[in-house]
Amino acid sequence: MITRKAADGTGAEETIFRYTAGAPVNINDITPDGKFLTFESGGVILILPLTGGDPSTRQAIEFSREDYFTFGGRFSPDGRSLACLSTETDRTELYVRPFDPSTGKPVGETRWQLPKDGVSTIVGWREDGKELYYRKGDMNDALTMSVDLTTAPGFQSGMPKFLFRGPNAGAARNISRDAQRFIVVMPGR
Repeated sequence: MITRKAADGTGAEETIFRYTAGAPVNINDITPDGKFLTFESGGVILILPLTGGDPSTRQAIEFSREDYFTFGGRFSPDGRSLACLSTETDRTELYVRPFDPSTGKPVGETRWQLPKDGVSTIVGWREDGKELYYRKGDMNDALTMSVDLTTAPGFQSGMPKFLFRGPNAGAARNISRDAQRFIVVMPGR
């Protein structure tokens, strides 16, 4: 079940979706315009419309259902792409796939893999959508990395760049909108 409540604690909690599959639901992101939410369950990425209609009758849209696990969906700042992780190779890799913000569905079958050396977690997008941040394991540490992106006239990605190293449990979890500050959880001393 997915519910929402005002951030200031006022008002009643509202159920916006009941998911009956046997796997747990992991919420990942909401489009910048607030119209769609992405979550994963059992290795499937789903998109949930958040506007219009009775919340009890909302249907999730399958964004990605494969023979392998896909997870961790994060929307680009313009809401036209979804970055996600996939286990289709011998390690988890990062992909970007076009998203149609008017329908909540993927645009065709096109998707781009970046980088090609394993990824643990998607940290987030830079506010202008021209850089994507992720982390990857390296022994007992996690490396926070970035990759430059362009979408016009066609999709292109740059070479991954190392930003900083941190304890695996405490690597970057989120970033400021301008990508000048990373939120990092560090183990107690």
